Amino acid sequence: MDMARSRSCFGVYGITAVILAAATTFARADGREQCLAQLVPAVDIGHHLSSPGTLDVFGRAELFYNADLANQLVLSLSELGFRRIVLINRSLNERSLESRPRQALCEGAGVFMSIHHDNVDESKKAYSTIDGKRIGFNDEIGGYTIYFSPKNVMAELSKELALAISDEFNKIGIPSANKYQAFIADRNRKLVNPELNIWDYEGLVVLKYSTIPSILIEAGFLSNRHDIDRLKDAAFRKRLSDAIARATLTACISDGRLTDIASRVAREQIRQCDRSHQPHFQ
Repeated sequence: MDMARSRSCFGVYGITAVILAAATTFARADGREQCLAQLVPAVDIGHHLSSPGTLDVFGRAELFYNADLANQLVLSLSELGFRRIVLINRSLNERSLESRPRQALCEGAGVFMSIHHDNVDESKKAYSTIDGKRIGFNDEIGGYTIYFSPKNVMAELSKELALAISDEFNKIGIPSANKYQAFIADRNRKLVNPELNIWDYEGLVVLKYSTIPSILIEAGFLSNRHDIDRLKDAAFRKRLSDAIARATLTACISDGRLTDIASRVAREQIRQCDRSHQPHFQ
């Protein structure tokens, strides 16, 4: 091939590559905007005042850790650009687990994320007296775990969301409980991704009755004093929440079913929601 022809071909191929790259960038930007505009995340504050969950080493109830993280997650999702976010259990007194994802659906949500914190059995705790108070703790077992339920009618999308969040956590060094999977495993929980610490937990009521993709995040162990220190730190909670928000957007951009879920939400609202229900969006 002579030099003139070579330059001509290079020019054509080069221009084509630039056009394709520009089109790809535009498509990604367009997908991002579609997700931010159309996908409505719901954030659920786990437990309630009459049953506030486990207690940390020093006696603080899980419910309040859940509320701190969930409220930060709402802010992180908003800061990233999601147009609407639904907060479930705002009053901290929503008792029904089955109704929570339905409330989210009736508010227009397309994904549901329930926020929780973990603990170990008393038999796995050491005891010490600190400031005159005897406390039980386990500073070894710690880190996050994420669950989805195969009973959820959108279990595959639920799993995709769980994987995206765990992958984002790993990228930025959020501690995982994957070293302690032998402790976590039981007849109700099935490990589906050892590296990312994702579990199939079909019996979780707040997930299995949901008709939108749903996951439950255990953000850390309240029996672990190192986890407690992290989880009480506002900067760490923001880092954690920002990662969940980014991963939610990534999952949506990667799978068009999440972008298009609004049509499913509309159909399910007709089937499940009281027509007199007036949505309130955070």
